[in-house]
Amino acid sequence: AAAATEAAAPVGDTDGAVVAPASLECWPRDWLPSDLPNARVLSIGYELFLSKWFGSGISLRVRARAIADKLLLARVGAKQRPVFYVTHSFGGLIVKEILTLADTEPRYAPLRDSAAGVVFMAVPHRGSGLVAYMRTFDVVTRSTAAVEDLLPDSAHP
Repeated sequence: AAAATEAAAPVGDTDGAVVAPASLECWPRDWLPSDLPNARVLSIGYELFLSKWFGSGISLRVRARAIADKLLLARVGAKQRPVFYVTHSFGGLIVKEILTLADTEPRYAPLRDSAAGVVFMAVPHRGSGLVAYMRTFDVVTRSTAAVEDLLPDSAHP
């Protein structure tokens, strides 16, 4: 059977989730099906603005909840199939937040219960010292909620 891969034209909405077009290379979507032909590979992209000069930002918790809702709509975790989350940078914080939400909100439990593993690549688990400079010069940088989530003293699950 062919691997189920999903892509669509770019779509953005108020919760910040974006579906990347198939023309953009996404190594899990593009390379894993040849090695794992029965795998279903989903890719979630999102806009992450650190400065209001470039766009608005939403908090990690709001973004994680919106993405978790989209995963549930895509029936991730519904069939008790194992889920492997492969994350990069801020995406790792989003997955950690989704798994934490599952501990307190039962509707997200399938996303946690079906998790067979998580790969974290370049995830700022302890925040980023660079964004502290943005907060120092907030009048100029106009930092967003994402900056707050990336501060070294931010609470990350």
